[in-house]
Amino acid sequence: MLRPFRSAVTCLAGGVARGAELLVAGSADSSVRVFRILAAKNQYPLVKSFRESSSVPAVDAVWLEGHLVLAAYSDQVLKVWSLASGACLRRLASGHTDTIAGVAVGPEAFYTAAHDGTLRRWHFA
Repeated sequence: MLRPFRSAVTCLAGGVARGAELLVAGSADSSVRVFRILAAKNQYPLVKSFRESSSVPAVDAVWLEGHLVLAAYSDQVLKVWSLASGACLRRLASGHTDTIAGVAVGPEAFYTAAHDGTLRRWHFA
């Protein structure tokens, strides 16, 4: 069992980067953490941790052009993080008027859903 957070895990996404299976988790303790899955050994070493001042209601992993993590925060802001450097590459005001409840990623765009009853489409460019 893995217990890397101080409070509730609020969201989870999986992906593959450079042949490594990864797990991304967001928490009410305001952190997003990326773990490598070593299922044969039942181990999940921490790869990277991103920390914010608000709770993280939704997160999804995006693996394109340098390994990105997309996180949606309770203040209706989306952030794109670099898995390699840990830097925040982009901060986007979502346009939602309530907490973002989910993030989905497609080949050319990503989508957000919020408690305000809206869905939004975002382009990667």
